[in-house]
Amino acid sequence: RPNKTSHSQLYSYLKKKTTIPSSVLNEAVRLIRSRWITFCKQRKQHIKTSIPHFKNTVAIGFNNQNWSVRKDGCKYSIGFPINGSKPYFELALSDRQKDTLDRLSTAQIKIGNGQLLERKNKWYFVATLNFSESEQTTGDNIVGVDLGLNNIAVCYDKEQGKTKFYSGKEIRFHRTRYASRRKSLGKVKKLDCIRKSRTKERRWMKDFNHKLSRRIINFALKVKTGIIHLENLKNIRTTA
Repeated sequence: RPNKTSHSQLYSYLKKKTTIPSSVLNEAVRLIRSRWITFCKQRKQHIKTSIPHFKNTVAIGFNNQNWSVRKDGCKYSIGFPINGSKPYFELALSDRQKDTLDRLSTAQIKIGNGQLLERKNKWYFVATLNFSESEQTTGDNIVGVDLGLNNIAVCYDKEQGKTKFYSGKEIRFHRTRYASRRKSLGKVKKLDCIRKSRTKERRWMKDFNHKLSRRIINFALKVKTGIIHLENLKNIRTTA
């Protein structure tokens, strides 16, 4: 099982073989260890898997100390270590992305880890940004949230008499589609594909719930409420 000693040994071995900057090499070693640990866990659980392999297009990882953003006029550039230097490359940004980067100078956002990747002859830099300030409202106004099936959530602001419905059609469509696919796979005994389908459905549902919660919060901010009251979620799995 990989540990700190194996990390150090692997790092020392690769350091002798490459000229990759130490920080980038460290991130690569972490990725290798992470994939290997996952592989070992899957084998213990008797899940069909294979030894991890990495393609030439695998993302290059950077920690928050190895890359930076620089503003030149109205344009932004990103810099990261390459062959002992740190060149900067101009970014192609949407208006929303520019607005986000504008907040870097106000200390409202701090940069996290980043990844450089290539897809279809285009280069992308994906990064996490840590928001140090959260949106807060004050007041005694309450927004009630009721959960259902036809409408996955209904928000009601009694003070202003505003109601917001969030349809559950998208969830029903995806659940029906995944269930139908698993039924077809079950007839031909493709158990691995069935497990992957369940995992994929859980990931989609988690992403949907995250986005829905953000929309509910945005509604509460819009009506300037200070409290969000949810219905009792006890036994929600057996009733939904």
